[in-house]
Amino acid sequence: MSVFGRFIQEVPARIGHNAALDAAVTVLVNVHTSLVYKKTADEIVSPELYIRAIKTLQGCLESQQLGMSPNTLCASILLGLVEAFAGPRTGNRYLTHVGGAGRLMELQGPSRYTDSFTKEMLRFNRGGIIITCIYERKPCFLASPEWRDIAFDKTGLSFDDCLNTDLMQYMAELPGIFNTLKELDETYTLQPPHTTSFEFNSNGELYKPLIDTPPSLDFSTDSFDDIDFVEDIRPVKTSYRISANPYTSQYESVRTALLYKVYELKDALRSLGEHMNTKLTNGIAVSETPAREKNSPIKTTYHFNNWRDMTAYNCFWSVIILTNKVLMRLLPPFDQARYQLQSECRCAAVEICKTWEDAWASRPIGAFHTGLSFVVAYEFCIPEVQSWIVKSLNSLLDYHQVDAFRWSDEVIVSMAQKLAGEGPAVAFSNVRVEGDGR
Repeated sequence: MSVFGRFIQEVPARIGHNAALDAAVTVLVNVHTSLVYKKTADEIVSPELYIRAIKTLQGCLESQQLGMSPNTLCASILLGLVEAFAGPRTGNRYLTHVGGAGRLMELQGPSRYTDSFTKEMLRFNRGGIIITCIYERKPCFLASPEWRDIAFDKTGLSFDDCLNTDLMQYMAELPGIFNTLKELDETYTLQPPHTTSFEFNSNGELYKPLIDTPPSLDFSTDSFDDIDFVEDIRPVKTSYRISANPYTSQYESVRTALLYKVYELKDALRSLGEHMNTKLTNGIAVSETPAREKNSPIKTTYHFNNWRDMTAYNCFWSVIILTNKVLMRLLPPFDQARYQLQSECRCAAVEICKTWEDAWASRPIGAFHTGLSFVVAYEFCIPEVQSWIVKSLNSLLDYHQVDAFRWSDEVIVSMAQKLAGEGPAVAFSNVRVEGDGR
């Protein structure tokens, strides 16, 4: 279980000092034992132990002193791990626990995260906190100035851990971007339709938007030469001039500022991608072999040296896709950069699909990232691969013996929209600490 984070190693020494932590540890050990003996999904989590742990945690949270204790925070995180072990299913409360732990961290403030135990809990929980903020359509507190230096501190980290920390910091910008998009959409419904100015060449054909776009991301695309993107989209040309009518309202000003902010994020990802792609191509982090799965639409597969690298690369490719989708929402409909962004998304989607065999081999926890990466990749895959993704994700449910929930095209599309900041917000965190008043 050390893959969860170094803080796990300190938990045994803390048993007997906090009722919530004791109860959470009991549930986690019980779940681990159930998985070892391959019990069914209904038997993995003991309802009696789980309910007792939830009630005990709530009781500690209502105490001003215990509610701010690192041990209480650890209990909340461990209950999230219980949900991760239990697998994807209807009623899974993983994000609820992660969101609750994040809310507790935010209330405690960055000054409490100075020792190794609390720092490791924060480092472990960053990704989940960011995802819950994406769902809730609210800026992530980890990206705020008072938290940034603590949450993404790279002191004493290895080069690989520094890369992962940079990735988390860039990912933490997405919730705030989605929040601004939501506010723009709400403003736009109250404003008249807007048009964007374009430039045209001597033949009157659409040339480019007035906002310059930086070069595209530099992917390592050697492995994509044999992929035939049959649904590739080409730039659309028009033989008539589009009436230019700049929309100079506050909406357009905010929209333009957001566009440049997303380009800054894209530039940062491009710089990070240079290091990530180097590790990918020189054989240090991964080897590429023919797929073992019979009749797989993905002809080659990645085998990573460790579980953390596999998760980090899936997260990296997912963030690229999500960032590109934001740009495509902000750019004019005929901007040629849109087609390059789509191509990049398709390349990233193929890379994600190549990690399936490693994810399956390290299930259940090693496959937990598929709920983000494969869902995000789905939109940019050809129909044959989309069907394979649905089948693969459902095979994980079968492994967990889950019957109440199944992946489908509709479920994946709906979840992908939520992850891309589209649609209404979803609330997870309901943590209330005595004296908080919220």
